[in-house]
Order: sequence, then structure tokens, then C-alpha cells
Amino acid sequence: MKFGLKRAMSLMIAVFVAFGMMAVSTGEVNAASGKVKVEINNQIEKTNHIYAGEQTYVAVYNTKQKKVKIKSVKVSDKSIAKVKVKTLKYAGKKNKEYYVVGKQPGKTKVSVKYKCNGKAGTKKVTVTVVPYPNPLASLEVNGKNVPLSGDTGFLYEKKCKKTKVNIKAVAAEGWEITSADSRSVYGTAKNPKFKDTGVKSKIKNGKTISFPKKHKALYTSINLENDEGVVVFYEIVLKR
Repeated sequence: MKFGLKRAMSLMIAVFVAFGMMAVSTGEVNAASGKVKVEINNQIEKTNHIYAGEQTYVAVYNTKQKKVKIKSVKVSDKSIAKVKVKTLKYAGKKNKEYYVVGKQPGKTKVSVKYKCNGKAGTKKVTVTVVPYPNPLASLEVNGKNVPLSGDTGFLYEKKCKKTKVNIKAVAAEGWEITSADSRSVYGTAKNPKFKDTGVKSKIKNGKTISFPKKHKALYTSINLENDEGVVVFYEIVLKR
């Protein structure tokens, strides 16, 4: 459950600010004012590995909380992975978020250029893309089937006007739904608030979740584990 909860909370915060998730692909650069760390986040517990189809957030930060800004992100083999850039507006300012998206199995180098405390730097990490395991046999949101395939990744995001949302998930053979968490977001960009809907593992039998009209988004994370102990999760994001 801890994997889905961490990622779900990260997605909630992303409605208002740039978010962070589990970090497993890490490089460090020594700096006089602390260490600069580069993280390519994903949900595989194996270092430097991401799933094909998975969109992974690239983060750069300083251990002594000095300001760090990403200038660019590039991949050496564009047939294995690609870079995606999003521009978000927060508190009146535009901020760029960088992602690496796995395309097909293989290895590629990811080069991150950044600026920290007035000094420019570059860090490269090698990332391995592996096949998506398809942990779900089926997924329904409000009675509609959500297409699942090995290259779609884990995030389902749609707009929703309903105040009641029904979600039903069925695990694939060899997988089990261990838990599910759901939270809605309300309040303002400067003061976001989160409400726990109380959804747990009952989601595998179909669960109706309250989504008040004034709430901005509803985040549901489904956590799964297979016979070999591999843990993954699927996320459903519904926005007004």
C-alpha cells in the first residue's frame, strides 16, 4: 500500500505544484553548498529501471536546499525512451516539469543539465526500460471499460462532472489487489486540502466513491502484487 499512497499523494500535490514520487534512478554531483541529486522516478524497486509506457518524473534537488533548476533533459536513444515537458502555472508563475517516457525495452542514457546556486552542471544516468507487466485484467470507471495494454502505462486521467464515481478493478492471473486508496482535493492552490474517501481493498468488488461538486480532483490508487512479490499500482485521476 505504501507505493500507491506515495504516488497518489504526489499526484494530488501536482494539481498545484511540481510533484515528486519514489526515486530509484539517482546520480549525485558534489557541490560546495551541498550535493545535487538527480532522480528519475518510477515504481520499480530495481535501480535505473522503468516500465515501457511509464511516464517518469525527473527531479533535481540540493541536499542543503539550495535552489536548483533543470535547464534541459535529453535521452541518447530516442527509440527506447523520449523526453516530455509540461508547463504548469503556479502562484502566477510558469514552471516546467520534465519526464522520461519508456517506449520499448532497452537501455538509454539520460542527460540532465541544471543550474544550482549560480553554477551549471550536467549529470548522466543509464536507464533500462522493461516490458509493462499488465497487473490488471480489467478496469471500469462509471460503468465504462478502460482500455489496458502493455504500452499505456499506469495513469488514467479524465474529466468528470459526476458527484458519485464507481470504480471496479479485476486483477490479472497471478496478481492480487492488496489495497486501494482514494482522496479528493479541494481548497485553493495556495491552501490545498485533501479528504480521505475511506476506500480500501473493496474496490475489487466495485466501489462507489463520493466526489463533491466543489472538489477539484479525485485520486484513486490501486495497489497490486504478484506471486513473485513484485508490487505495482494503477492510478485513476478524475478532474473537474
